[in-house]
Amino acid sequence: MSQSWETLVAVALLGTDRQSALPSLGEDGVASLLAQVDAADTEGWVLSAAGTLTAYQRAGQKSLERGGSLFELSDMENSAPCSDACIPFIKTILDSDHQSTLPELLALLQQSGQSIPPEFLPKFLDWGYSHSEVRSQLSHVIGDRGHWLAGLNPKWAYAQATPQSQHPEDWLALWESSDRTVRLNLLREWRLQNPAAARECLATTWKQESAKDRAAFLECLAVGLSLADEAFLEGGLGDRSKEVRAVAVDLLSRLPESQFSQQLVPQVQELVKIREIKGKLKIEVALPVLDDPQWRQYTLDLSLHHTEKYNRASLLRQLMSLVPLSSWAEFGSPDALLAATIKHEWEETLTLGWIFAALQQQNFDWALAGLNWAMVNALDKKGSWKQNSSPLCQLLSILPHDVQQQWIAGQIEPDIWEGEQIHVLSYASLHPWSLQMSAMFLESAQQKLSTLGDLSLTKAQRFLRHIAYTLTERMADILHPNILTESYERVYSHLQTQEFNFLWHKLKFRQQMRQAILEKIEPPG
Repeated sequence: MSQSWETLVAVALLGTDRQSALPSLGEDGVASLLAQVDAADTEGWVLSAAGTLTAYQRAGQKSLERGGSLFELSDMENSAPCSDACIPFIKTILDSDHQSTLPELLALLQQSGQSIPPEFLPKFLDWGYSHSEVRSQLSHVIGDRGHWLAGLNPKWAYAQATPQSQHPEDWLALWESSDRTVRLNLLREWRLQNPAAARECLATTWKQESAKDRAAFLECLAVGLSLADEAFLEGGLGDRSKEVRAVAVDLLSRLPESQFSQQLVPQVQELVKIREIKGKLKIEVALPVLDDPQWRQYTLDLSLHHTEKYNRASLLRQLMSLVPLSSWAEFGSPDALLAATIKHEWEETLTLGWIFAALQQQNFDWALAGLNWAMVNALDKKGSWKQNSSPLCQLLSILPHDVQQQWIAGQIEPDIWEGEQIHVLSYASLHPWSLQMSAMFLESAQQKLSTLGDLSLTKAQRFLRHIAYTLTERMADILHPNILTESYERVYSHLQTQEFNFLWHKLKFRQQMRQAILEKIEPPG
């Protein structure tokens, strides 16, 4: 409330009869207007002053004066926008059920050196805010204008450009002056360029960071992780925050040669003893005790929601996942060790311990052995997984793309359509399959679908919808809808034909999108 308004309120409360003289109101505009009111009518003057002062205050205020614009304007865009033919596909992906095609769209734009048109940048940046898995791809195709725009909205800060400089002082200045999201982005980028300098920068502010930020920043060291980071990570093992200790354990276990990993070897091998008896491997298991304070320091899950025996078995699985897989090599190959677990009392504990270690250490040999073992031995008599299938499926992502396809080709047989093994193949969608691989898969599907029961058919239908984003888009020319409706309908039910039609439309959309994006660099014909 202004001083003039307070003066006017005081006059009203005291009463106009007690006023020897009318007050002077400070605002020049109000004073000049009230000079035109009859001062002899004190009540009328007070009412006029109240109305005038209210209108004056509601009319607004003088805008702040400052030099320059409210924010720095974007520089000229250096990257080429995508072709006009691509825009309808962008609209369809953003506004329809084709959103699963978004990663492929971003990959094609990056491959061709094109950027997202300016009018779509806010929607794409919003998408990246909600879907962190596409942020890396997105940062390569939003162009200079997109990076500039990201700095104007805290939600989009993940996409801000990092300095293109070789001078540590430039990075350090931005590190000390930016908010959390920008610093996370900066640290990951810096780790790609200079892992040691990025780690040293983090060390300068480590003690001042909150526990939540320490854990998030420490996770960034996964980029460019090496034994050079061991000492810093060892310090995280003694952090007062459980979240920080958990990240330190996770990263150190990815370094099989680290002291942390090596010191666990004799402890775990005392619990899991492997011997060869009459040419066969035998495994003896002794479950660990739960009250060892070391396990709590390592933030291992000591949940008491199950029986003590179950909890101790869970602890053993966690410990095995932290031990270098190379430490088991003296006892046999991965295939031989996994075979020794079949029908063992602790089969699930042992196999999952090794499988989680393979995922943690990105071990090719163990991943391949784990997949081969799972496809034969991890199912019960009803064809369902005897244990958690998620880590088994993730093993496929460790294999190089060409090895993935070779392995999958060996699994395409009638039995996969009747059991849960088909879920493993669902994880092979990081890259489109080759034309030969795609054709082999669909030939198997066409031959088998008509013989399946209702339950298995439902599984197959779900998988066909998912695989529409994994098959090469060139299959659209082979799966022509006329062929589907005229030839297949005589063999397959209407529902099965519908699934193949769905598959064709998704493949055709991807094919046309690719042609629209790449037409600038791939001339027709």
